[in-house]
Order: sequence, then C-alpha cells, then structure tokens
Amino acid sequence: MNIRRLPGFFYHYKVLGGLLVSALLFVIYLLFHWGIMCTNLEAWRHVISVCGTHSDGTAMGILCEPLCTERGIHSLACETLHTGKEAVFSAHWEATRLVFKAYRTKASSEQYESLFWIDAFGAKHFPSEEDFGTMIKDLVVNKLNYTVSTLQMQRLARLRTHRIEVDTKRRQLEMENVWPLLQENEYLITILFEDRDVFPQLIGTCGTFYAVEYVRH
Repeated sequence: MNIRRLPGFFYHYKVLGGLLVSALLFVIYLLFHWGIMCTNLEAWRHVISVCGTHSDGTAMGILCEPLCTERGIHSLACETLHTGKEAVFSAHWEATRLVFKAYRTKASSEQYESLFWIDAFGAKHFPSEEDFGTMIKDLVVNKLNYTVSTLQMQRLARLRTHRIEVDTKRRQLEMENVWPLLQENEYLITILFEDRDVFPQLIGTCGTFYAVEYVRH
C-alpha cells in the first residue's frame, strides 16, 4: 500500500482504522506489561518512588544511601522479560553492576496485616523476636517446602548480618522492610543458598527492592 494513501484510507474506513490503531496500542501495552519492552524512564520512576519512601523514613537498607543520597548508584537501565515482577532494572555501583528487583514496589496492606496489628489508638503491635522467627520459618515452609536452620532464620530476619538493630523503633521498621521482601521466592532462595554459586549474590536492599549481582545470560 502506498504510504501517501494512508490518510485517505483512514478517512474512508474510520471504524476499521480506529480498530487497527486500538489493536496496535493494545499490543504495545501488553509488550510493556509483560516486560518484553521497557524504557529507562521506568527505572528512574521506580528510583524516585523508593527514594521518596526513604526520605520520609519508611524505607531502609544498605543501598538506600548510595541510591538516594550519595548518588553513587548510576547508569540506570531497564531490563526486559521480568514476568512476575513489577520492577527490574540494572545499574552500576562503583565497579559492580547490579540488578534491582521488586515483586511489588509497594507492600500490600495484607502483608502488613500479617506482620502487626493496630489497636484502637492507632498504635502498631509487632511480634516478639521469637514469634517473628517462627513466622519466617512457617513462611519458608509454605512457600518452598524447606526447613530453615536457626542461622538461616536469623539471616532472613534482618537486613544486615553484621548489624543488629537494638533500638525498638528501628527494629520494628526493619521488620516492616524485611517482611515484604520475604514474600519473594527469589529473595528467599538467594539468601538460603548464598553459599552456592548457582544463584547471583545478594548485594543489598532498599525498601521493597533488593539488588543482586548482574549475571549475563
């Protein structure tokens, strides 16, 4: 078909032309929705969102400062084919290339309801350390049919292995950040089998995002 005749074609076949344009837009939407196509603007949008939660004090993790304050993490690029995850993008941190992932960029209210309860005065009541450990063990059994050791449970219960939050408020905030991450199977597997070379190494987290080393496929 001659390209110059396209305007006339759409004029005479308005309904058909409208359907074709709608179908094209729908296909493009599906390509983005399924992660087959993406733009770097999405990566920046996710960073702006998580850094917003970090600035208001609700997101924590060892990567929050270099990502949001120090700007040490740069060269953001979207990554395609991430079915099942809301956000996946790569970046560089000094000499290390990372891949940030998030099953959901914002934790659902159901996840928080399963972590703590709120009384009539609006105060949050968190589980004890023992109860939180039991919750983690039950979660892993239900999701992976795997029984974790005490050391693995302690690793899963905290964002940092070398630092224990002793302040009650900080520890509760850590629980709020850890619990949504534990809902993601890949995050669990990365930690549980971090002594093996099968899975990428976990670099750190920020809010609902976790970052692993970049591995070429």
